[in-house]
Amino acid sequence: MKRKEYTKVRKHSIFFLIPLVLFAAGLLLSVSLSGCSGKKAESSGKTGVTSVKSSGNKSGRSRIKVIATTNIVADVVSNIGGDKINLSVLIPAGTSPHTFQPRPADLAKISSADVVFINGAGLEEFMGGVMKNIVSGVKVVSLSEGIKLRKSVIEKGEPDPHVWFSPVNIIYWTKRIEETLSGLDAANKNYYSGHAVSYIKKLINLDKWVSAKVSGIPAWKRRLVTDHFFLGYFADRYKFKIVGVIYKSHSTAAEPSARDISKLIDSMRKNRIPAIFIGKFSSMNIAREIARDTKAAIVPVYTGTLDPPGGEVDTYDKLIRYDVSRITENLK
Repeated sequence: MKRKEYTKVRKHSIFFLIPLVLFAAGLLLSVSLSGCSGKKAESSGKTGVTSVKSSGNKSGRSRIKVIATTNIVADVVSNIGGDKINLSVLIPAGTSPHTFQPRPADLAKISSADVVFINGAGLEEFMGGVMKNIVSGVKVVSLSEGIKLRKSVIEKGEPDPHVWFSPVNIIYWTKRIEETLSGLDAANKNYYSGHAVSYIKKLINLDKWVSAKVSGIPAWKRRLVTDHFFLGYFADRYKFKIVGVIYKSHSTAAEPSARDISKLIDSMRKNRIPAIFIGKFSSMNIAREIARDTKAAIVPVYTGTLDPPGGEVDTYDKLIRYDVSRITENLK
């Protein structure tokens, strides 16, 4: 998709569906013309794990080796690749991608892969060092390439990497994943295309669900305070405003000053902010202090990682539904 199409996608109007429907229809047509079996593509709904050992599928072909940096990326990849790929996740569940550092064993795993899917946009800061220490020829695909990135308010010039907080952006991920897997495994192109069509339909429905879910929140209540800048794409897509953050960064690595905390408390009191949305796997010590002074609720949400497979929130779809439900419950 071109960027001109993308700007249409982001608007709250029926026109955002036009390029998406055309894209999905194009994929579906290509599947039909090339003799697809006609069976509805199914999404696995599970992320890959490093213990996957299977080296072949039902047809006897060797599966392509795929690595995803985060389990969010892995979940989306699994919905397209299904049982035609061997999928591993680099960053363990519950670990922040902002602070993760790969081990020698991780470097060896990457070197043996056919392709590595990354979020991109600066999220995986460790990848710069990784690329200097792995075997050349490993294909690295940044899924955020082609998405109109938000610019950081605090970290001037740096993009906001949390693109997954708008389901529309994941449609772009889906397209890149489908194209990449089809390029590496042309024999299963129809399979990947069919799964991409199916998953795009789910993403469009998810976007509609979010819009309907937040529709009951009046404009003056659509104000967010978070532990770090992670809801920017959500705010842009669904007309919210971020009025404060604890850590003035895209991660929680830098400690806020006493002055910053004081100013945030004053702002929350002035704007009558009822809740602080904080990463489920982040430290809540400072948030507790602020909540005590402002009477705001601390609301844990999922940010850059899912639960392990089988957990309450182990897919991208569940992450969005969980977080949006927590937001609407606390802002109405």
